[in-house]
Amino acid sequence: MTPQPLDLRLAPAALATWGAAALGLGWPPGRALAAAVVMLALSAALLWLPSRATDLADPSRSSGADPSGSSGLVRSAAAAALVAAAALAIAGLRAGAVQSGPVPDLARERAYVELAGVVTTDPIRREGQFAPYVIARLNVKTVAGRGATTQVRSPVLVIGNESWLDVQFGDSVAAAGRLQAASGPDLAGVLMATRAPEVVGRAGWVYRGISTVRAGLVEAASGLPAAQRALVPALVDGDDSLMPPDVVTDFQTTGLTHLLAVSGSNLTLVLAFALFVGRWCGIRAHGLTWLGLGTVVFFVLLARP
Repeated sequence: MTPQPLDLRLAPAALATWGAAALGLGWPPGRALAAAVVMLALSAALLWLPSRATDLADPSRSSGADPSGSSGLVRSAAAAALVAAAALAIAGLRAGAVQSGPVPDLARERAYVELAGVVTTDPIRREGQFAPYVIARLNVKTVAGRGATTQVRSPVLVIGNESWLDVQFGDSVAAAGRLQAASGPDLAGVLMATRAPEVVGRAGWVYRGISTVRAGLVEAASGLPAAQRALVPALVDGDDSLMPPDVVTDFQTTGLTHLLAVSGSNLTLVLAFALFVGRWCGIRAHGLTWLGLGTVVFFVLLARP
């Protein structure tokens, strides 16, 4: 059997998407949007001027050579430019939305604020130089500072004491502290919390159930030594909050940190097991489809969206 040639037609578009998104998140919004316009114009030129583009890409066309190969290259380049423009525009708009509004302004002024929002990550305990601290992310809905209260939608990193371990993913909380500017494009600010969070609304039953499953996984590995105990949830659902710093350093040194990230292989194993059990229980046809969809949704929630 003749081996099929490797089809790499979508490779330029994929590389362009990832590269443009990475660049766009690190650029000011205006520069990202300007670059998106340039890439869009380039894509349009390649699509609407095929003969000129083909001549530039393959001068042998004028001597009677088959232009199909060069036409394919032109189409691939046009597609790569088009998706790069989309990625740049999305990244620029996202960065602009995060970095605009009252929260970034208050963070630059290092203002003392009171805010309310929803917890969007599991609180993680870390060892500090003088005392342990906890980090978590909030999607801020309301911020009060400098005499004004504003409805917003801004992601903020919270650094607080161990009382923050009592909140769960999806809880609505009220907090207070001093805002500081964030170094990354995905945060509007960093809140140095000065008091314990006030839970004003518990997470829905779905999130509470998922948190119970994650806690059960940690408890099931509680009899293992510290390093192995932290590895079990990290390898299963990406929960690396219990990883000792020396183990994290070992994974980084050996280049194995990808094992701690949830990937398609984790989902494949869980899905295969669920479908096997489903068939063993007599589920067939559309029932297996719905079982598979439910398993995918469950695993996404388990690994945290």
